[in-house]
Amino acid sequence: MLVPGSGNYGTVNIKATHRNRNFRVKVYPRMVHLIKSFNSRLQGSIPKTLQGIRNQSASALRMIHNLASKDNRGVGGFRIEVTVKAKSLQEAHQLVNDTGFLDPSYWLKAGDGHVARRGLTAKLVTREGLLANANWVYNQAAQSDVFTGAAANKPSKEQIQAIVDILNALGWNAGIRRPTKSLDPNAWWHATPSTDRANIFRQLIANYQSDDQIRELFQRAKENAEFHALPCKEEPGDQDHRYQIHNRSPFRVRCSDKDCGSKLQRSALIHWIAELVQSGVVSDAGLGLE
Repeated sequence: MLVPGSGNYGTVNIKATHRNRNFRVKVYPRMVHLIKSFNSRLQGSIPKTLQGIRNQSASALRMIHNLASKDNRGVGGFRIEVTVKAKSLQEAHQLVNDTGFLDPSYWLKAGDGHVARRGLTAKLVTREGLLANANWVYNQAAQSDVFTGAAANKPSKEQIQAIVDILNALGWNAGIRRPTKSLDPNAWWHATPSTDRANIFRQLIANYQSDDQIRELFQRAKENAEFHALPCKEEPGDQDHRYQIHNRSPFRVRCSDKDCGSKLQRSALIHWIAELVQSGVVSDAGLGLE
């Protein structure tokens, strides 16, 4: 499972076998239990009206504020759960212990059969980073007026997907619907009337995906921009507002003006660079564009 807008981190849900027995393994942030303590019904069924969608979105925003009030010890860590069918709890306990599935290092061993093929890596994400990402996904829906319409209207597919992603950005999905992948070029938050900009975005996101690659793209865009600086999306005409790397996880940039507070995460940064290339503010030289 991938958290929207995050650069692909989140909950893992795996079907595994060991000695011809089937197991289900979940690895998820311990913060999920804290979310449930605030609102156990947050991840409920999809509302049938647009007003219900708005109410659920408002609940997600309150949850972001609630989590921001907790100290790091209250939201840190992760849990591994292994499920297996057995005749007794004692037998299930023995079966699970024999697999090694409860050991985090088991899933991170390179070249270890099916484990290696899954491509699992551990990513350390700060509470501030996760909440900033959750806020970013929420704001994408708010700024683009995704949830506009009559309260009694049946929600569209895009509105349903947006609320799924807003809830999933907190790091928890109840398995009702599949969230949008972080770097999906067709994600609803990339909606734009310009097909040229969309084409530039698709090319960039195909060539720059890892943190190191996107860092390289950011540096190249700066070199090809006027004054060798990437302008802030909020104040593009002000030279005092320019983006600089914010060295926290997940990768993002922020405006150099402390009073501005504008931040862009990975996919949002690529989308902004595509817009600057289309408008001629950034030259496409050296960016790998056709």
